[in-house]
Amino acid sequence: MIDPAVAAHHGRLVKTTGDGLLLEFASVVNAIECAVAVQRGMLSRNAEIAEDRRIVFRIGVNIGDIIIDGGDIYGDGVNVAARLEALCEPGGVYISRSANEQVRDKLSLSFADLGEHTVKNIARAVGVFGLAAKDIATLPEIPIYPTQSERAPVLAGGGVWWLTQVGPAELPQNFEPRLVTALARSLPATSAKYREDTTAGFVKLETFRALAVAPRAGGSWRVGSWSSRELAEEKALEKCQQVFDEPCAVIAVNDTVVPSNADGTWTVRDAPRVRYAGLFNVERIPALSQRDMQRPDVTAYATASGPKAAALHAIGVFQAVTGAASQRAAEEQALRACNNDPLRRSSTGPCYLYAVDNRVVLPLRSTAPLTAAAQIPPTAAASPVVPAGTAIRTALLDAMAKIMPTQTPAAREDQATGHLNASAHKAIAASPTSGSWRSQNWASAAIAEERSLEGCQVRYSAPCVLVAVNDTLQPPPTDGNWPRRPMARVAYDGLFDPRQIPAVNETLRQRPDVAAYADVQGPKAAAFHPLGRMFLVTGAASQHTAEEQALAACNADPQRGGQSGPCLLYAAGNQVVLPRRSTSPATAAN
Repeated sequence: MIDPAVAAHHGRLVKTTGDGLLLEFASVVNAIECAVAVQRGMLSRNAEIAEDRRIVFRIGVNIGDIIIDGGDIYGDGVNVAARLEALCEPGGVYISRSANEQVRDKLSLSFADLGEHTVKNIARAVGVFGLAAKDIATLPEIPIYPTQSERAPVLAGGGVWWLTQVGPAELPQNFEPRLVTALARSLPATSAKYREDTTAGFVKLETFRALAVAPRAGGSWRVGSWSSRELAEEKALEKCQQVFDEPCAVIAVNDTVVPSNADGTWTVRDAPRVRYAGLFNVERIPALSQRDMQRPDVTAYATASGPKAAALHAIGVFQAVTGAASQRAAEEQALRACNNDPLRRSSTGPCYLYAVDNRVVLPLRSTAPLTAAAQIPPTAAASPVVPAGTAIRTALLDAMAKIMPTQTPAAREDQATGHLNASAHKAIAASPTSGSWRSQNWASAAIAEERSLEGCQVRYSAPCVLVAVNDTLQPPPTDGNWPRRPMARVAYDGLFDPRQIPAVNETLRQRPDVAAYADVQGPKAAAFHPLGRMFLVTGAASQHTAEEQALAACNADPQRGGQSGPCLLYAAGNQVVLPRRSTSPATAAN
Protein backbone atom coordinates (compact mmCIF):
# COMPACT_ATOMS: atom_id res chain seq x y z
CA MET A 1 0.00 0.00 0.00
CA ILE A 2 2.79 2.44 0.88
CA ASP A 3 4.69 2.18 -2.40
CA PRO A 4 1.74 3.10 -4.62
CA ALA A 5 0.69 5.83 -2.17
CA VAL A 6 4.14 7.41 -2.32
CA ALA A 7 4.20 7.15 -6.13
CA ALA A 8 0.71 8.65 -6.42
CA HIS A 9 1.80 11.65 -4.36
CA HIS A 10 5.05 12.21 -6.26
CA GLY A 11 7.35 11.14 -3.45
CA ARG A 12 10.42 8.99 -3.32
CA LEU A 13 11.74 6.47 -0.81
CA VAL A 14 15.11 7.74 0.39
CA LYS A 15 15.97 4.81 2.64
CA THR A 16 14.65 2.27 5.11
CA THR A 17 15.80 2.14 8.73
CA GLY A 18 14.89 -1.23 10.18
CA ASP A 19 11.09 -0.99 10.21
CA GLY A 20 11.08 2.74 9.40
CA LEU A 21 11.04 4.73 6.16
CA LEU A 22 12.43 8.13 5.20
CA LEU A 23 10.52 9.67 2.29
CA GLU A 24 10.89 12.95 0.39
CA PHE A 25 8.22 14.90 -1.50
CA ALA A 26 8.43 17.89 -3.80
CA SER A 27 5.36 19.35 -2.08
CA VAL A 28 4.47 19.40 1.61
CA VAL A 29 0.80 19.16 0.56
CA ASN A 30 1.59 15.88 -1.19
CA ALA A 31 3.57 14.68 1.80
CA ILE A 32 0.70 15.24 4.24
CA GLU A 33 -1.95 13.88 1.89
CA CYS A 34 0.15 10.74 1.46
CA ALA A 35 0.68 10.37 5.21
CA VAL A 36 -3.05 10.65 5.95
CA ALA A 37 -3.91 8.25 3.09
CA VAL A 38 -1.51 5.65 4.51
CA GLN A 39 -2.81 5.96 8.07
CA ARG A 40 -6.44 5.81 6.92
CA GLY A 41 -5.67 2.77 4.80
CA MET A 42 -3.95 1.03 7.74
CA LEU A 43 -7.05 1.50 9.87
CA SER A 44 -9.08 -0.45 7.33
CA ARG A 45 -6.43 -3.13 6.93
CA ASN A 46 -6.13 -3.63 10.69
CA ALA A 47 -9.89 -3.77 11.32
CA GLU A 48 -10.16 -7.55 10.99
CA ILE A 49 -6.75 -8.35 12.50
CA ALA A 50 -6.15 -9.28 16.14
CA GLU A 51 -4.70 -6.36 18.06
CA ASP A 52 -1.40 -8.12 18.83
CA ARG A 53 -0.89 -8.85 15.11
CA ARG A 54 -1.58 -5.37 13.75
CA ILE A 55 1.04 -3.19 12.11
CA VAL A 56 0.73 0.39 13.34
CA PHE A 57 2.79 3.39 12.24
CA ARG A 58 3.81 6.79 13.53
CA ILE A 59 4.44 9.52 10.93
CA GLY A 60 6.22 12.84 11.32
CA VAL A 61 6.16 15.46 8.54
CA ASN A 62 8.40 18.50 8.22
CA ILE A 63 9.22 21.12 5.59
CA GLY A 64 12.73 22.55 5.54
CA ASP A 65 16.16 22.68 3.97
CA ILE A 66 17.91 19.39 3.36
CA ILE A 67 21.38 18.33 2.24
CA ILE A 68 21.54 15.84 -0.65
CA ASP A 69 24.40 13.35 -0.46
CA GLY A 70 24.15 10.92 -3.36
CA GLY A 71 20.88 9.10 -2.81
CA ASP A 72 20.66 10.09 0.85
CA ILE A 73 19.41 13.29 2.48
CA TYR A 74 20.14 14.75 5.87
CA GLY A 75 20.13 17.98 7.84
CA ASP A 76 17.75 19.71 10.27
CA GLY A 77 14.82 19.23 7.89
CA VAL A 78 15.20 15.46 8.25
CA ASN A 79 16.07 15.57 11.95
CA VAL A 80 12.89 17.47 12.84
CA ALA A 81 10.77 14.96 10.88
CA ALA A 82 12.39 12.15 12.87
CA ARG A 83 11.70 13.90 16.19
CA LEU A 84 8.07 14.53 15.20
CA GLU A 85 7.68 10.84 14.42
CA ALA A 86 9.08 9.97 17.86
CA LEU A 87 6.52 12.27 19.52
CA CYS A 88 3.62 11.07 17.38
CA GLU A 89 0.93 8.84 18.83
CA PRO A 90 0.54 5.44 17.12
CA GLY A 91 -1.72 5.71 14.08
CA GLY A 92 -1.44 9.50 13.92
CA VAL A 93 0.36 12.15 11.88
CA TYR A 94 2.37 14.94 13.54
CA ILE A 95 3.62 17.91 11.50
CA SER A 96 5.83 20.90 12.25
CA ARG A 97 4.54 24.46 12.61
CA SER A 98 6.19 25.42 9.30
CA ALA A 99 4.42 22.54 7.54
CA ASN A 100 1.08 23.50 9.11
CA GLU A 101 1.42 27.10 7.92
CA GLN A 102 1.91 25.85 4.35
CA VAL A 103 -1.15 23.59 4.24
CA ARG A 104 -3.77 25.07 6.59
CA ASP A 105 -5.55 26.86 3.72
CA LYS A 106 -4.94 24.11 1.18
CA LEU A 107 -6.19 20.97 2.93
CA SER A 108 -9.48 20.34 4.68
CA LEU A 109 -7.69 18.82 7.66
CA SER A 110 -7.59 20.28 11.16
CA PHE A 111 -4.35 19.64 13.00
CA ALA A 112 -4.45 20.33 16.74
CA ASP A 113 -1.85 22.73 18.15
CA LEU A 114 0.20 20.60 20.58
CA GLY A 115 2.53 23.41 21.61
CA GLU A 116 6.28 23.86 21.57
CA HIS A 117 8.50 20.85 22.26
CA THR A 118 12.20 20.69 23.04
CA VAL A 119 13.64 17.73 21.15
CA LYS A 120 17.01 16.01 21.08
CA ASN A 121 19.77 17.56 18.94
CA ILE A 122 17.57 20.48 17.79
CA ALA A 123 18.62 23.82 19.29
CA ARG A 124 15.24 25.53 19.03
CA ALA A 125 11.85 24.40 20.27
CA VAL A 126 9.68 22.75 17.61
CA GLY A 127 6.04 23.72 17.18
CA VAL A 128 4.00 20.51 16.88
CA PHE A 129 0.56 20.02 15.28
CA GLY A 130 -1.14 16.65 15.40
CA LEU A 131 -3.88 14.65 13.71
CA ALA A 132 -4.87 11.79 16.01
CA ALA A 133 -5.77 8.28 14.87
CA LYS A 134 -9.36 8.79 16.09
CA ASP A 135 -9.68 11.86 13.86
CA ILE A 136 -8.21 10.05 10.87
CA ALA A 137 -10.78 7.29 11.43
CA THR A 138 -13.60 9.78 10.75
CA LEU A 139 -12.25 10.53 7.25
CA PRO A 140 -13.44 8.61 4.21
CA GLU A 141 -10.95 6.06 2.93
CA ILE A 142 -8.71 7.60 0.29
CA PRO A 143 -8.30 5.57 -2.92
CA ILE A 144 -4.65 5.03 -3.82
CA TYR A 145 -3.71 4.60 -7.46
CA PRO A 146 -0.16 4.39 -8.73
CA THR A 147 0.63 7.23 -11.07
CA GLN A 148 1.89 6.66 -14.61
CA SER A 149 3.00 10.24 -15.03
CA GLU A 150 6.46 11.58 -14.46
CA ARG A 151 7.24 12.36 -10.85
CA ALA A 152 7.68 16.00 -9.99
CA PRO A 153 11.31 17.02 -9.53
CA VAL A 154 12.73 16.61 -6.04
CA LEU A 155 13.23 20.00 -4.40
CA ALA A 156 15.05 21.00 -1.24
CA GLY A 157 12.38 22.49 0.99
CA GLY A 158 9.72 19.99 -0.03
CA GLY A 159 8.00 17.72 2.47
CA VAL A 160 9.95 15.06 4.35
CA TRP A 161 8.27 12.40 6.38
CA TRP A 162 9.63 9.76 8.63
CA LEU A 163 7.58 6.69 9.38
CA THR A 164 8.27 3.99 11.95
CA GLN A 165 6.42 0.76 12.58
CA VAL A 166 4.96 0.46 16.06
CA GLY A 167 3.40 -2.96 16.12
CA PRO A 168 5.05 -6.40 16.36
CA ALA A 169 6.71 -7.90 13.31
CA GLU A 170 7.18 -11.56 12.41
CA LEU A 171 10.04 -13.16 14.33
CA PRO A 172 12.62 -15.32 12.57
CA GLN A 173 11.78 -18.96 13.19
CA ASN A 174 14.88 -19.65 15.32
CA PHE A 175 15.00 -16.37 17.20
CA GLU A 176 13.61 -17.54 20.55
CA PRO A 177 15.88 -20.60 20.98
CA ARG A 178 18.88 -18.46 19.95
CA LEU A 179 17.99 -15.86 22.58
CA VAL A 180 17.59 -18.55 25.26
CA THR A 181 21.06 -19.82 24.32
CA ALA A 182 22.52 -16.29 24.48
CA LEU A 183 21.02 -15.81 27.95
CA ALA A 184 22.50 -19.13 29.08
CA ARG A 185 25.95 -18.04 27.89
CA SER A 186 25.78 -14.50 29.24
CA LEU A 187 24.03 -15.37 32.54
CA PRO A 188 25.12 -18.97 33.26
CA ALA A 189 23.94 -18.90 36.88
CA THR A 190 20.30 -18.29 35.92
CA SER A 191 17.74 -21.07 35.70
CA ALA A 192 16.26 -22.44 32.49
CA LYS A 193 12.86 -21.06 33.55
CA TYR A 194 14.33 -17.58 34.04
CA ARG A 195 15.82 -17.64 30.56
CA GLU A 196 12.60 -18.90 28.97
CA ASP A 197 10.45 -16.36 30.83
CA THR A 198 12.83 -13.54 29.89
CA THR A 199 12.71 -14.54 26.23
CA ALA A 200 8.91 -14.83 26.26
CA GLY A 201 8.58 -11.39 27.85
CA PHE A 202 11.00 -9.83 25.39
CA VAL A 203 9.29 -11.05 22.21
CA LYS A 204 5.96 -9.65 23.43
CA LEU A 205 7.38 -6.12 23.52
CA GLU A 206 6.75 -3.77 20.63
CA THR A 207 9.63 -2.49 18.55
CA PHE A 208 11.99 -0.92 18.96
CA ARG A 209 13.04 -3.22 21.78
CA ALA A 210 16.33 -4.28 23.38
CA LEU A 211 17.53 -6.70 26.07
CA ALA A 212 20.57 -5.98 28.26
CA VAL A 213 22.31 -8.25 30.76
CA ALA A 214 24.39 -7.52 33.88
CA PRO A 215 27.04 -10.27 33.84
CA ARG A 216 28.27 -9.98 37.43
CA ALA A 217 24.87 -9.42 39.05
CA GLY A 218 23.34 -12.16 36.89
CA GLY A 219 20.26 -10.18 35.87
CA SER A 220 18.67 -8.66 32.77
CA TRP A 221 16.47 -5.73 31.78
CA ARG A 222 14.31 -5.39 28.68
CA VAL A 223 12.67 -2.36 27.09
CA GLY A 224 10.23 -1.89 24.21
CA SER A 225 8.17 0.66 22.28
CA TRP A 226 11.05 3.10 21.72
CA SER A 227 11.25 5.22 18.58
CA SER A 228 14.54 3.87 17.22
CA ARG A 229 16.96 0.99 17.61
CA GLU A 230 19.61 3.30 19.05
CA LEU A 231 17.24 4.68 21.67
CA ALA A 232 16.08 1.19 22.69
CA GLU A 233 19.68 0.09 23.21
CA GLU A 234 20.51 3.25 25.15
CA LYS A 235 17.54 2.88 27.49
CA ALA A 236 18.13 -0.85 28.04
CA LEU A 237 21.73 -0.13 29.06
CA GLU A 238 20.76 2.78 31.31
CA LYS A 239 17.99 0.92 33.09
CA CYS A 240 20.10 -2.22 33.48
CA GLN A 241 23.05 -0.29 34.93
CA GLN A 242 20.79 1.63 37.30
CA VAL A 243 19.13 -1.53 38.62
CA PHE A 244 22.19 -3.77 38.90
CA ASP A 245 24.85 -1.11 39.65
CA GLU A 246 27.20 -2.22 36.87
CA PRO A 247 27.65 -1.51 33.16
CA CYS A 248 25.65 -3.97 31.04
CA ALA A 249 25.75 -5.55 27.59
CA VAL A 250 23.00 -5.61 24.93
CA ILE A 251 22.42 -9.17 23.69
CA ALA A 252 19.27 -8.68 21.60
CA VAL A 253 17.64 -5.90 19.60
CA ASN A 254 14.24 -6.30 17.91
CA ASP A 255 14.37 -9.75 16.27
CA THR A 256 18.17 -10.08 16.23
CA VAL A 257 20.47 -11.73 18.74
CA VAL A 258 23.65 -9.65 18.95
CA PRO A 259 26.68 -11.79 18.00
CA SER A 260 29.05 -12.50 20.88
CA ASN A 261 32.76 -11.68 20.86
CA ALA A 262 35.39 -14.27 20.01
CA ASP A 263 35.65 -15.25 23.69
CA GLY A 264 31.90 -15.88 23.92
CA THR A 265 31.12 -12.73 25.89
CA TRP A 266 29.18 -9.61 24.91
CA THR A 267 30.66 -6.13 25.00
CA VAL A 268 29.84 -4.27 28.19
CA ARG A 269 28.90 -0.63 27.57
CA ASP A 270 28.89 2.10 30.17
CA ALA A 271 25.84 4.38 30.53
CA PRO A 272 27.32 7.79 31.44
CA ARG A 273 24.02 9.38 32.48
CA VAL A 274 23.66 6.84 35.31
CA ARG A 275 26.98 8.09 36.72
CA TYR A 276 26.31 11.81 36.19
CA ALA A 277 26.74 13.80 39.43
CA GLY A 278 26.73 17.44 38.35
CA LEU A 279 24.03 20.10 38.41
CA PHE A 280 20.49 19.12 37.46
CA ASN A 281 20.09 18.90 33.68
CA VAL A 282 17.03 17.34 32.07
CA GLU A 283 19.13 15.87 29.25
CA ARG A 284 21.23 13.97 31.81
CA ILE A 285 18.34 12.01 33.36
CA PRO A 286 18.66 8.33 32.43
CA ALA A 287 15.89 5.85 31.66
CA LEU A 288 13.10 8.40 30.98
CA SER A 289 11.09 8.66 27.77
CA GLN A 290 11.17 11.86 25.74
CA ARG A 291 7.59 12.53 26.79
CA ASP A 292 8.44 12.33 30.50
CA MET A 293 11.51 14.51 30.03
CA GLN A 294 9.18 17.19 28.64
CA ARG A 295 6.80 17.10 31.62
CA PRO A 296 6.43 20.56 33.20
CA ASP A 297 7.56 19.37 36.64
CA VAL A 298 10.73 17.91 35.10
CA THR A 299 11.65 20.79 32.79
CA ALA A 300 10.96 23.41 35.48
CA TYR A 301 12.76 21.61 38.32
CA ALA A 302 16.11 23.40 37.99
CA THR A 303 14.53 26.83 38.42
CA ALA A 304 11.86 25.83 40.95
CA SER A 305 11.96 27.11 44.51
CA GLY A 306 13.46 24.97 47.23
CA PRO A 307 13.72 23.09 49.39
CA LYS A 308 13.41 20.47 46.63
CA ALA A 309 14.42 16.95 45.70
CA ALA A 310 13.79 14.31 43.05
CA ALA A 311 13.68 10.51 43.07
CA LEU A 312 14.04 8.03 40.20
CA HIS A 313 13.32 4.41 39.38
CA ALA A 314 14.75 2.69 36.32
CA ILE A 315 11.29 1.59 35.15
CA GLY A 316 10.82 5.24 34.15
CA VAL A 317 9.34 6.83 37.28
CA PHE A 318 10.55 10.34 38.16
CA GLN A 319 9.03 12.22 41.07
CA ALA A 320 10.01 15.78 41.97
CA VAL A 321 9.04 17.73 45.10
CA THR A 322 9.57 21.50 45.30
CA GLY A 323 8.79 24.13 47.92
CA ALA A 324 8.89 21.62 50.81
CA ALA A 325 9.05 22.59 54.47
CA SER A 326 12.70 21.48 54.70
CA GLN A 327 15.35 19.82 52.55
CA ARG A 328 14.99 16.51 54.36
CA ALA A 329 11.21 16.67 53.96
CA ALA A 330 11.62 17.23 50.21
CA GLU A 331 13.84 14.14 49.94
CA GLU A 332 11.48 12.02 52.05
CA GLN A 333 8.45 13.09 50.00
CA ALA A 334 10.15 12.51 46.64
CA LEU A 335 11.25 9.00 47.62
CA ARG A 336 7.84 8.16 49.05
CA ALA A 337 6.01 9.40 45.94
CA CYS A 338 8.36 7.42 43.70
CA ASN A 339 8.07 4.18 45.68
CA ASN A 340 4.28 4.51 45.83
CA ASP A 341 3.95 5.09 42.08
CA PRO A 342 1.85 2.26 40.55
CA LEU A 343 4.40 1.78 37.77
CA ARG A 344 7.21 1.33 40.30
CA ARG A 345 5.12 -1.17 42.24
CA SER A 346 4.89 -3.33 39.14
CA SER A 347 8.70 -3.56 38.99
CA THR A 348 11.51 -4.68 41.23
CA GLY A 349 13.87 -2.65 43.36
CA PRO A 350 13.53 0.64 45.26
CA CYS A 351 13.60 4.22 44.06
CA TYR A 352 16.84 6.14 44.47
CA LEU A 353 17.30 9.76 45.40
CA TYR A 354 18.11 11.54 42.13
CA ALA A 355 18.68 15.15 43.17
CA VAL A 356 19.17 17.09 46.38
CA ASP A 357 18.26 20.65 45.51
CA ASN A 358 19.97 21.10 42.10
CA ARG A 359 22.78 18.62 42.71
CA VAL A 360 22.42 15.17 41.14
CA VAL A 361 23.21 12.42 43.67
CA LEU A 362 22.08 9.33 41.74
CA PRO A 363 25.56 7.68 41.78
CA LEU A 364 25.30 7.50 45.58
CA ARG A 365 22.40 5.03 45.14
CA SER A 366 20.71 6.36 48.25
CA THR A 367 17.28 4.96 49.10
CA ALA A 368 16.96 7.30 52.08
CA PRO A 369 17.28 11.07 52.54
CA LEU A 370 20.84 12.38 52.49
CA THR A 371 20.13 15.55 54.44
CA ALA A 372 20.29 15.21 58.21
CA ALA A 373 17.05 15.51 60.13
CA ALA A 374 16.40 18.93 61.63
CA GLN A 375 16.75 19.36 65.36
CA ILE A 376 13.38 19.57 67.10
CA PRO A 377 12.33 20.26 70.70
CA PRO A 378 12.29 17.27 73.07
CA THR A 379 8.58 17.75 73.69
CA ALA A 380 7.86 17.10 69.99
CA ALA A 381 9.91 13.93 69.52
CA ALA A 382 12.10 11.43 71.29
CA SER A 383 15.21 12.50 69.34
CA PRO A 384 17.76 14.28 71.56
CA VAL A 385 18.27 17.99 71.15
CA VAL A 386 21.83 19.15 70.51
CA PRO A 387 22.03 22.70 71.88
CA ALA A 388 24.84 25.12 71.14
CA GLY A 389 28.11 25.22 73.03
CA THR A 390 29.53 22.48 75.20
CA ALA A 391 26.36 20.39 74.97
CA ILE A 392 27.19 19.66 71.32
CA ARG A 393 30.49 18.09 72.38
CA THR A 394 28.75 16.00 75.03
CA ALA A 395 26.09 14.73 72.63
CA LEU A 396 28.68 14.00 69.92
CA LEU A 397 30.91 12.07 72.30
CA ASP A 398 27.91 10.12 73.58
CA ALA A 399 26.87 9.17 70.02
CA MET A 400 30.42 8.15 69.09
CA ALA A 401 30.69 6.00 72.23
CA LYS A 402 27.50 4.17 71.27
CA ILE A 403 28.55 3.64 67.65
CA MET A 404 32.22 2.80 68.43
CA PRO A 405 32.33 1.30 71.94
CA THR A 406 35.84 -0.09 71.35
CA GLN A 407 37.40 3.28 70.47
CA THR A 408 39.35 4.86 73.32
CA PRO A 409 37.87 7.95 75.01
CA ALA A 410 41.01 9.91 74.06
CA ALA A 411 40.54 9.08 70.36
CA ARG A 412 36.88 10.12 70.54
CA GLU A 413 37.88 13.39 72.23
CA ASP A 414 40.39 14.14 69.47
CA GLN A 415 37.87 13.47 66.70
CA ALA A 416 35.07 15.44 68.38
CA THR A 417 37.37 18.41 68.93
CA GLY A 418 38.58 18.27 65.35
CA HIS A 419 35.03 18.16 64.01
CA LEU A 420 33.71 21.00 66.18
CA ASN A 421 36.67 23.25 65.34
CA ALA A 422 36.54 22.50 61.61
CA SER A 423 35.22 24.86 58.96
CA ALA A 424 31.78 24.20 57.51
CA HIS A 425 30.53 22.37 55.67
CA LYS A 426 31.75 19.35 57.59
CA ALA A 427 30.76 15.82 58.53
CA ILE A 428 31.96 12.90 60.58
CA ALA A 429 31.40 9.20 59.87
CA ALA A 430 32.34 6.12 61.86
CA SER A 431 33.18 2.48 61.39
CA PRO A 432 31.67 0.68 64.41
CA THR A 433 34.59 -1.75 64.69
CA SER A 434 37.46 0.50 63.69
CA GLY A 435 37.39 4.28 63.95
CA SER A 436 36.01 7.53 62.59
CA TRP A 437 36.64 9.82 59.64
CA ARG A 438 36.18 13.57 59.34
CA SER A 439 35.59 15.77 56.30
CA GLN A 440 35.53 19.57 56.28
CA ASN A 441 35.45 22.80 54.29
CA TRP A 442 33.16 21.55 51.51
CA ALA A 443 30.74 23.59 49.39
CA SER A 444 27.60 22.04 50.88
CA ALA A 445 26.45 19.77 53.67
CA ALA A 446 25.53 17.04 51.17
CA ILE A 447 29.05 16.97 49.71
CA ALA A 448 30.64 16.94 53.17
CA GLU A 449 28.42 14.01 54.10
CA GLU A 450 29.33 12.12 50.94
CA ARG A 451 33.09 12.70 51.35
CA SER A 452 33.14 11.61 54.99
CA LEU A 453 31.31 8.38 54.22
CA GLU A 454 33.53 7.68 51.20
CA GLY A 455 36.76 8.40 53.08
CA CYS A 456 35.63 6.29 56.03
CA GLN A 457 34.75 3.32 53.83
CA VAL A 458 38.09 3.49 51.99
CA ARG A 459 40.02 3.79 55.25
CA TYR A 460 38.25 1.02 57.16
CA SER A 461 37.23 -1.29 54.28
CA ALA A 462 33.51 -1.38 55.11
CA PRO A 463 30.49 0.96 54.84
CA CYS A 464 30.30 3.47 57.69
CA VAL A 465 27.70 5.23 59.83
CA LEU A 466 27.03 8.95 59.44
CA VAL A 467 27.42 10.56 62.87
CA ALA A 468 27.00 14.30 62.27
CA VAL A 469 26.78 16.90 59.52
CA ASN A 470 27.90 20.39 60.56
CA ASP A 471 26.48 20.78 64.09
CA THR A 472 23.54 18.42 63.59
CA LEU A 473 23.73 14.87 64.90
CA GLN A 474 21.95 12.00 63.26
CA PRO A 475 19.00 10.75 65.36
CA PRO A 476 19.78 7.45 67.10
CA PRO A 477 17.99 4.37 65.72
CA THR A 478 15.14 3.02 67.82
CA ASP A 479 16.52 -0.53 67.60
CA GLY A 480 20.10 0.42 68.44
CA ASN A 481 21.40 -0.66 65.02
CA TRP A 482 23.11 2.34 63.46
CA PRO A 483 22.60 2.20 59.66
CA ARG A 484 25.70 1.83 57.50
CA ARG A 485 25.78 3.63 54.16
CA PRO A 486 27.62 1.82 51.31
CA MET A 487 29.20 4.28 48.86
CA ALA A 488 29.15 3.31 45.18
CA ARG A 489 32.38 5.01 44.13
CA VAL A 490 34.39 3.11 46.73
CA ALA A 491 33.16 -0.18 45.23
CA TYR A 492 33.67 0.94 41.60
CA ASP A 493 35.98 -1.41 39.67
CA GLY A 494 35.44 -0.41 36.05
CA LEU A 495 37.67 1.56 33.72
CA PHE A 496 39.45 4.66 35.02
CA ASP A 497 37.09 7.63 35.15
CA PRO A 498 37.93 10.74 37.20
CA ARG A 499 34.27 11.09 38.18
CA GLN A 500 34.43 7.75 40.01
CA ILE A 501 37.30 8.69 42.33
CA PRO A 502 35.90 8.83 45.90
CA ALA A 503 36.64 11.28 48.71
CA VAL A 504 38.37 13.92 46.53
CA ASN A 505 37.46 17.42 45.39
CA GLU A 506 36.64 18.51 41.84
CA THR A 507 40.02 20.24 41.51
CA LEU A 508 41.78 16.88 41.72
CA ARG A 509 39.37 15.26 39.27
CA GLN A 510 40.09 18.05 36.78
CA ARG A 511 43.87 18.03 37.34
CA PRO A 512 45.53 17.63 33.93
CA ASP A 513 47.36 14.39 34.74
CA VAL A 514 44.17 12.86 36.22
CA ALA A 515 41.91 14.03 33.37
CA ALA A 516 44.34 12.68 30.74
CA TYR A 517 45.31 9.44 32.52
CA ALA A 518 42.89 7.14 30.68
CA ASP A 519 44.27 8.19 27.28
CA VAL A 520 47.94 7.72 28.13
CA GLN A 521 49.52 4.62 26.58
CA GLY A 522 52.04 2.24 28.12
CA PRO A 523 52.60 0.91 31.65
CA LYS A 524 50.87 3.18 34.15
CA ALA A 525 49.31 3.10 37.60
CA ALA A 526 47.55 5.24 40.19
CA ALA A 527 47.76 5.19 43.98
CA PHE A 528 45.22 6.75 46.31
CA HIS A 529 44.72 7.83 49.90
CA PRO A 530 41.30 8.77 51.34
CA LEU A 531 42.65 12.09 52.62
CA GLY A 532 42.06 13.13 49.01
CA ARG A 533 45.49 12.42 47.55
CA MET A 534 46.26 10.64 44.26
CA PHE A 535 49.60 9.90 42.61
CA LEU A 536 49.95 8.80 38.99
CA VAL A 537 52.85 7.17 37.16
CA THR A 538 52.87 6.84 33.37
CA GLY A 539 55.45 5.63 30.84
CA ALA A 540 57.17 3.32 33.34
CA ALA A 541 59.53 0.52 32.31
CA SER A 542 56.96 -2.12 33.27
CA GLN A 543 53.50 -2.41 34.77
CA HIS A 544 54.91 -3.69 38.06
CA THR A 545 57.30 -0.72 38.20
CA ALA A 546 54.48 1.75 37.52
CA GLU A 547 52.43 0.34 40.42
CA GLU A 548 55.45 0.25 42.72
CA GLN A 549 56.40 3.86 41.95
CA ALA A 550 52.84 5.17 42.36
CA LEU A 551 52.47 3.56 45.79
CA ALA A 552 55.90 4.77 46.89
CA ALA A 553 55.14 8.36 45.84
CA CYS A 554 51.79 8.30 47.63
CA ASN A 555 53.19 6.86 50.87
CA ALA A 556 56.01 9.43 50.82
CA ASP A 557 53.57 12.32 50.39
CA PRO A 558 54.82 15.09 52.72
CA GLN A 559 51.36 16.71 52.90
CA ARG A 560 49.94 13.53 54.39
CA GLY A 561 52.91 12.88 56.63
CA GLY A 562 52.11 9.17 56.96
CA GLN A 563 48.75 9.87 58.60
CA SER A 564 45.67 7.65 58.53
CA GLY A 565 47.00 4.40 57.18
CA PRO A 566 48.80 3.36 53.98
CA CYS A 567 48.02 4.28 50.39
CA LEU A 568 46.05 1.85 48.23
CA LEU A 569 46.59 0.93 44.59
CA TYR A 570 43.79 2.67 42.72
CA ALA A 571 44.38 1.66 39.10
CA ALA A 572 46.59 -0.84 37.26
CA GLY A 573 46.66 0.44 33.71
CA ASN A 574 43.13 1.65 33.05
CA GLN A 575 41.52 -0.93 35.36
CA VAL A 576 40.36 0.43 38.73
CA VAL A 577 41.43 -2.00 41.48
CA LEU A 578 40.59 0.03 44.61
CA PRO A 579 38.09 -2.58 45.94
CA ARG A 580 41.00 -5.08 46.18
CA ARG A 581 42.59 -2.81 48.83
CA SER A 582 46.08 -3.63 47.66
CA THR A 583 48.99 -1.87 49.40
CA SER A 584 51.53 -3.48 47.07
CA PRO A 585 51.76 -3.92 43.27
CA ALA A 586 49.03 -6.12 41.81
CA THR A 587 51.13 -7.07 38.79
CA ALA A 588 53.93 -9.56 39.34
CA ALA A 589 57.51 -8.42 38.67
CA ASN A 590 59.00 -9.67 35.39
